[in-house]
Amino acid sequence: MRYFHLDSGPICAYVRSRAFVVAACDVEQKSSPTVVGADEIEQMLTRSQAIWGAALPYYFLVSRSAARKALSLKDAVADIESSAQSESFLLVAHHDGGLVSVSGVLLPFQADAKAARWWIPWSRGQTGLVRTLLFGAGGAVLVPTVVAAISWWTSDLYLSAEFVCWAALGGFAAGATASLVNESLGLYRVNLLRKFLNRRRG
Repeated sequence: MRYFHLDSGPICAYVRSRAFVVAACDVEQKSSPTVVGADEIEQMLTRSQAIWGAALPYYFLVSRSAARKALSLKDAVADIESSAQSESFLLVAHHDGGLVSVSGVLLPFQADAKAARWWIPWSRGQTGLVRTLLFGAGGAVLVPTVVAAISWWTSDLYLSAEFVCWAALGGFAAGATASLVNESLGLYRVNLLRKFLNRRRG
């Protein structure tokens, strides 16, 4: 079960009321889990609104006891959703802001949340690739449209197919470049956050 949240309050209240343990786990299984406080859930939500399409390097595993070994995010999602008798759940930052909770059963704080069946556990690299293609496609549509509108406005209605193709190609390149710059800035912030978490483990 997957649900989307824009408010971390109900989640934090549920975690504290059950005295659950929150463990930060590396999405790529590169390091051991680190136990953090429930207030870090709110911080994850805040960070999700500032990563601009990138993905955080960690997710939260919330359970009754501390996780001894972390799974990759993809494996953790499959494991949690197959455990229909467990209260354990995952929290993942959505790349455009918000949190996604993953569980095997419907939990109280998910009752009023929107279902997130559309969400899949992508890696940071996959998220960046898809965003780059979408930005490029948007540019490929937008630039020829703007050019056509200007042409119509100035009464110069003739646009050759070759010119439109070049305009679309230029739009795709511009959109893809903007996405890559955005992704680089997001990854820079994510790497700073990873270093911060590693210092806390030390």
